[in-house]
Amino acid sequence: MPRQTKQEIDDEIVEHAAALFARHGFKDTSVQRIADAAGYSKTGLLHRFPSKEALWDAAVDCCAGAMREVEQMAAAMPGGPERDRAVIQQLVDLALHSPGLASLALSFISRPVEPGRPAEPGRPAEPGRPAEPGRPAEPGRPAEPGRPAEPGRPAEPGRPAEPGRPAEPGGPAEPGEQGQLEGIARPVMTAFGVLPGSTDVGRVVRVIAAAGALAVASVALSSDDNPFHQLRDDAPGQVRDHLVAAIYDALGHPR
Repeated sequence: MPRQTKQEIDDEIVEHAAALFARHGFKDTSVQRIADAAGYSKTGLLHRFPSKEALWDAAVDCCAGAMREVEQMAAAMPGGPERDRAVIQQLVDLALHSPGLASLALSFISRPVEPGRPAEPGRPAEPGRPAEPGRPAEPGRPAEPGRPAEPGRPAEPGRPAEPGRPAEPGGPAEPGEQGQLEGIARPVMTAFGVLPGSTDVGRVVRVIAAAGALAVASVALSSDDNPFHQLRDDAPGQVRDHLVAAIYDALGHPR
């Protein structure tokens, strides 16, 4: 069997990391858990990726790249059922080849962007919110009570993330994560012809529901203890066809 290249090893690690981030979130996914899933020691893993944040960034970058490819493919086709089918087929192929990346990428579509999120670095905090750790409090306001989050650990729920640190997956988007949301969720929605500010409620809801269904299927595909994982190995062609049909149906197209 040919020896894996450095890039292939890194891609495999990132795939395992993405699957765990999608299933458990950033906070509850440890470096040791990723190392165990990838078959490496924690020390060996940290030699390739120096921190959990580095693994998160690598996974998000891969997701963004995959979603840009979907968007570019769709841009060359006129809108309509055939374009929807082509987008679905490419997303399903990603889910079958890299279920961890697919599940993490598609989960971004349903992530809430909270109005009144923490202020961006360099800007004062919003009234009623404590200043971010490491920044002076807004003039006339007391500094945040208590201590800031410890270096190397994510901020507690309900508190701003440390500057430069991604917010926990599954929680409200924070400043450092807003660009990641834009880079992953928007290309998928654009590929389906849903642009920012769309007033077609039915279409928006169906696209979000379809993406969510495929995200759940991707999680099942990446879980060794799920019977669906075995189906993928035993009958990949049938699994692909049924997934494409199910997601296509979710968009409301007649067959």
